[in-house]
Amino acid sequence: MSEMGCCPHRDFETMEEQKDSKLLILGAGAFAEDIADIAQECGFEVVGFVENQNRQRCQDQLFEKPIFWIDDIADWVGRCSVICALGTTFRNSFVAQAETMRFTFATLIHPSARVSTRCCIAPGSIISAGVIIAAGAQIGKHVLVNRGSLIGHHAQIGDFVSVGPGVNLGGNSRIGKRVYLGMGSIIRNNCVVGKQSVVGAGAVVVKDVPEQVQVTGVPARITKENIEGI
Repeated sequence: MSEMGCCPHRDFETMEEQKDSKLLILGAGAFAEDIADIAQECGFEVVGFVENQNRQRCQDQLFEKPIFWIDDIADWVGRCSVICALGTTFRNSFVAQAETMRFTFATLIHPSARVSTRCCIAPGSIISAGVIIAAGAQIGKHVLVNRGSLIGHHAQIGDFVSVGPGVNLGGNSRIGKRVYLGMGSIIRNNCVVGKQSVVGAGAVVVKDVPEQVQVTGVPARITKENIEGI
């Protein structure tokens, strides 16, 4: 799965070392509050949130923490790690800004998640409460796996994928970069979902899905083409 940018292994010692570390959260919307809660459950100290679109938001607070403008966080480099709290598959641009500033990215795995020691989770990914990840699964960079999702054995998930709550991803399935899997969708074993595609909520994918399409329904059928994520 090298084309999906996954790490060769998961370093549990590094995960343990993250505890009690300081964390900046990229994003200042409602979803960022949810990610802050997960971060605190993982033992991080959230020091603030980061905005890159609406500078007026920086006059407010979130979780009783400051909201910083993206250009004003350089002093935090080396003092904290960051995580991106945007549900959109277009979050790669925000991540790129932080990478340019040489921030390191945390990985969040909620304590209630059941994650095989034989899986791979790349930096910047978020594994929410109640998620189960089976042996051999490979999770790319900056992937969001929402609460209660099931990731089957040897499934491969590309960078910047958003997995909605309650998704069931079958074994040996392959999910391309910047795919959005809607709430409660099911991907059958061995199926491929092409990059930047969208699987609608509750859809059941029983055959391969091309790149840059939207599929909905049971069984899932193409309802829109030439899209770039959501």
